[in-house]
Amino acid sequence: MLLSSATPSVESFYKAKQEKYRLVTLRSRYGDAKLPEVITADLRLDYAQGITDPVGTELCRLLNETYRKGEQSILFLNRRGYSHYVSCKMCGKVIMCPRCDVSLTYHKVRGSDRGRLMCHYCGYTVNEPEKCPECGSDHIGRIGFGTQRIDEQIANAVPGADVLRMDADTTSEKNAYDRILNDFREHKADILVGTQMVTKGHDFPNVTLVGVVMTDNALYLDDYHAHERAFSLLTQVIGRAGRSKKPGKAVIQTFNPEHEIIALSKKQDYDKFFESEIKMRQMLLFPPFCDIILFSLSSDDETLLHRAASELRAALEGRIAKDYNDVKMLIYGPCEMQIYRINGICRMQLLCKTRMGKRQRELVSELIKAFMKKYPRHIGISVDINPNQM
Repeated sequence: MLLSSATPSVESFYKAKQEKYRLVTLRSRYGDAKLPEVITADLRLDYAQGITDPVGTELCRLLNETYRKGEQSILFLNRRGYSHYVSCKMCGKVIMCPRCDVSLTYHKVRGSDRGRLMCHYCGYTVNEPEKCPECGSDHIGRIGFGTQRIDEQIANAVPGADVLRMDADTTSEKNAYDRILNDFREHKADILVGTQMVTKGHDFPNVTLVGVVMTDNALYLDDYHAHERAFSLLTQVIGRAGRSKKPGKAVIQTFNPEHEIIALSKKQDYDKFFESEIKMRQMLLFPPFCDIILFSLSSDDETLLHRAASELRAALEGRIAKDYNDVKMLIYGPCEMQIYRINGICRMQLLCKTRMGKRQRELVSELIKAFMKKYPRHIGISVDINPNQM
């Protein structure tokens, strides 16, 4: 098996360092291609001048420059839709999904002044209200931005440029994904705006500019993988520029240009990133220095769910004390998941840190069988070992 990546997972690279995997490195790009020049655009400077457009002045300038040279650009933003959410400016109410604990995202509808609000988890949609459902005020505001708004801004900021958008909304039809990529490769468009679909695996020889519209969203997620994902994402998207003989540029827009992950991504310095990240993992006891067992419970009966989650922890502690006292395990929770309710189903989790072995697998298996026997209906349970998301 060959594992190949410019940004391998911390766990995989640690195994390579421990010589459990054989490490082979490539230190240069294929052919004569050079790494792009990376520019950090400080959005605080734009905001100080009252400029709040999602694509800042420096990135706009380079987009126009690239278009005039007959070259192509890619803009990445990991949020689809037009605005992040809609809220009332008088009472502050945010329009929420009635079935999920998330705000509804505003999507613009072509040919209409008022768009649709959509839940990206359960698919619920509703027309944008003219008045606040809480206080009746007509001061409804759209907050934040997504790929739709970037598409709209670029059409005005780079006159004459043809723009393609690639996200879950534009690729829902059959063959739409391949069609957009082929059109862009054939230079039927000058700028490609998209979500993570545009960041990895693509080789467009005429792309000489890549822009990361909002970097900070990826840096502060509530997950120990946050810095690893941010570094990987930035490094991969930067690598879309300058893949032929033409020199490339990459622009990282941020309110925090001094952040260590941004600095390391600019240099594409995986080794230093790994050194910093592995020290943090060891100090806080995260993989690869332990294994994480994540028990996920779900039910439409909230009272029953909370009782079952508490009983699951008690049963786990009881079995360790009675039959598995040789198993060392740190137990956290139960607690509500980051998004507690999705499509009317409430969700809780129990997290354990241990070293997986035969005894741990036996313990988990017995616990799940006993739990499913006690709650054959109304409670869903699943187990994930070293989950990618928590």
